[in-house]
Amino acid sequence: MTIPYQDILSVVRKGGDHRRSFNALREIGRYAMPSAVWDKIRMPDVEADVLLAGAWLKESIFEFRPSGVYLGLDTLNEHQGNGKNIEIGMTIAADPTTLNMDWAYHLEQRGESYLIEGMYEVHKAYQKLGLDYHTGNLGDYLFFFGYSGIVLAAALERIAVNWDCLFIWGFHDGDLVYLARSSPKGITRLAARG
Repeated sequence: MTIPYQDILSVVRKGGDHRRSFNALREIGRYAMPSAVWDKIRMPDVEADVLLAGAWLKESIFEFRPSGVYLGLDTLNEHQGNGKNIEIGMTIAADPTTLNMDWAYHLEQRGESYLIEGMYEVHKAYQKLGLDYHTGNLGDYLFFFGYSGIVLAAALERIAVNWDCLFIWGFHDGDLVYLARSSPKGITRLAARG
């Protein structure tokens, strides 16, 4: 099965109402792999996730003021809600004016990892459904990758990063994409592959 990567990125790039964005991820699931499973995934408290992720990002990056920020999804260390599912690394060696992420492998600073609660709750809910490999893999892209992109992009917009910086995100073992670029004028959502 082919993952509808571009459709997921489009939802993250579009932004807007968070609940509508989450429902758009469900619709992608219904279209890509028709199943009643997608209706069984409850809507997380997206607004709370955005606010809390914003506070974490602000605390993590404002003092260092990096030019490049890596946000890696790490869903293997959630530890029943007591662990983390997002790791963060930063550099001052990135050139935010170019779409290049070579710097992500040479980070000068790492911050405290973080748990997006809604992402954990969705993960826990669909693990209980006993999904086959293909449905579970699609769920990982919809609800880890897609949902984290919705939350992190909205959080960046809220905390008003006002310097030049490039933000990348994705699975910590690969599938990294450009999330957003900040400047003194504000945040531009990219949600695009390199």
